[in-house]
Parts: sequence; C-alpha cells; structure tokens
Amino acid sequence: MAASVGGDSSRYLGCILCQGMDVAKPTAVIASGPYGLTRNPMYLAWALVNLGIGLVANNRWVIVFLPGAIAFTHLFTIPQEERFLGSCFGQAYLDYKSRVGRWL
Repeated sequence: MAASVGGDSSRYLGCILCQGMDVAKPTAVIASGPYGLTRNPMYLAWALVNLGIGLVANNRWVIVFLPGAIAFTHLFTIPQEERFLGSCFGQAYLDYKSRVGRWL
C-alpha cells in the first residue's frame, strides 16, 4: 500500500511540476546546483540511500545486490541517456560531460 501511495503521489507531483512544460523537448543543459557536481544526482542519491538503508537495517541483501544494480545503471541506463542528451544538445553537452563527472 505504501508503494502505491508513494507512486501515485510522485505521479501527481510530476504532473503539477511539469504543467505547461513539454518534457519531451529539452531546451538547455542544466549545469548548476547538484548537476554542477555530478551528471547523475538522482542515481547517486538513489545508490547512497539504498546503501544507507542496507547498513541501518543491517540488511545484507540490499548491500549484496546494490553493486549489481549500480553496475547495470552505469553500463546500460546512463550511456543511453547520455547518447540522447548528446543528440539533443551537441557540443554544449559534450562540454558539460568534460567538466562534470558521471558520478562525482
């Protein structure tokens, strides 16, 4: 039930935040805030939160499977997103990639 409520609330929040925005057509490379430190702040936060949950809850399964999930994200998900962003923004994204690390 909690997952259902969480999913519904995030979809609702997404609808509110993106109202009037065409998220399918990005217009600029964001290089400030957390994106000035890492190109993937949400993936980094996801990994750190899961690591913290595994440690605090003393759940070895989270800790055992987390490296595989991070590797999958690093090897398959992020490169696909980077190709898309490169095709959208060209040299501006390549410059950003050269300045800011994928994880840190």
